[in-house]
Amino acid sequence: MQHSESARIFPLVLEFAKEVLHPGMTEVELEGLLAGKARALGHGGFIRMRGFDSEFYTGAITAGVRAATQSSFDGPVTGQGISIAHPNGASVEQIIQMGEPIVVDMVTVVNGYQIDQTRILSIGPLSKELTMAYEMARLVEEKLRRALIPGRVAGEVYEEILTWVCDNTPYEDNFMGYGASRVSFVGHGVGLELDELPTISRGSKEVLKTGMVVAIEPKFVFPSVGVVGIEDTVVIEAELGARYLSVTPRELMVL
Repeated sequence: MQHSESARIFPLVLEFAKEVLHPGMTEVELEGLLAGKARALGHGGFIRMRGFDSEFYTGAITAGVRAATQSSFDGPVTGQGISIAHPNGASVEQIIQMGEPIVVDMVTVVNGYQIDQTRILSIGPLSKELTMAYEMARLVEEKLRRALIPGRVAGEVYEEILTWVCDNTPYEDNFMGYGASRVSFVGHGVGLELDELPTISRGSKEVLKTGMVVAIEPKFVFPSVGVVGIEDTVVIEAELGARYLSVTPRELMVL
């Protein structure tokens, strides 16, 4: 599988994050260090998009309330960005604080093939409520992985997961955004471009097939608090569900 070389980079970047992350650093400082480490490990740096007029950088490396910023970007996590000209991703002025969730949503590319992953870090423990929400996101991800079976319709999988979240968690209003910023998908195709088909989204008629590579990303967005969630890239293979291509540990990373 061509994506395996891309997948090996992210866990090494997170190990590096443990060495450099400290209270008082800005989001853009952390982003720069992690992006540089990824490049040193073989990340190609070019993240190609399929969507018209779309653009992307390393990903969304952002923390606390900035991660929950609403924007026109079609994704659950945006970040404040460095200016109104670039209103996505890391902020240049805001300081990372103790006890706030730090979103490291990063795309890595080797030989053109992309892997999209997200992990949550924190300097010191998160609140009990955010920790519980993160563990719920891990559970949703596993349910989603098992539901990705050849022959299923992508839109039906989306509705199944959304119904489960509504019926079994207290986070219905926070799933994949909040208010006008909520998105209607929980996964998207990944390959030579970041936003390929299929999308695991409302109304999608795409029939899942063996060999499709999909990033699945259940996330909970809490206004004025932050974001917790997880994202991994999987390949659809058999009736037992998709197989993880990501090799990064899935536990919350508390420094």
